[in-house]
Amino acid sequence: MEPSKPETLPPTLPHLFTYPSSTPPSLITQGAEALLYKTTYLIPTLTCALKWRPSKPYRHPILDQRLTKARILAEARVLVKCRREGVVVPAVYAVDEGKGCLMVEWIEGEVVRVRLNEWLWGGRGRKGRGKHGEEVGSGGGGSGGWRLEDAWGWMHG
Repeated sequence: MEPSKPETLPPTLPHLFTYPSSTPPSLITQGAEALLYKTTYLIPTLTCALKWRPSKPYRHPILDQRLTKARILAEARVLVKCRREGVVVPAVYAVDEGKGCLMVEWIEGEVVRVRLNEWLWGGRGRKGRGKHGEEVGSGGGGSGGWRLEDAWGWMHG
C-alpha cells in the first residue's frame, strides 16, 4: 500500500475568510504542523497570512480535532495578548478553530528560518543564543511561519 501524500491545497475556506474580492491563497511555506498562505481579506489591498493546520490522518479523529482547535485558539490568544502589551505581532483578523484556520495581518519581510540559517551559516553561529531566552512563537518549535520585519536592524552587522 502506497503512503498517502500530505495535502497541500488550501482548505475550502469558511464564509468568515472569504469575500468576493479576496484573492485565492498562494502557498508560502509548509512546516510539520501547518501551511502558510498569502491571500487578501475583505478588500484586494488588505494582504494577509492564512495559517492552516490540516488534519493528521494518523491521529484519532477526535484527538486530532481537539489538538487542532486548542493550538489554533492558543496561537490566536498569544498574538492578541502580545499585541495588547505593545509587542509588534500580526493583528488577528479571523479564526476558524473547527477547520484549523487562522487569518492574520501580513508582515512584509523574510521568512525567519531562511534568515536565521543564513546568519548561522555566515560564521556568526558561534555566538549561540541571544541575550534573552524569550520567544513569541506559533505553538510549534519551528520558525517556518514566522516573518522578519527589520524594525531594529538586529540581523545586520
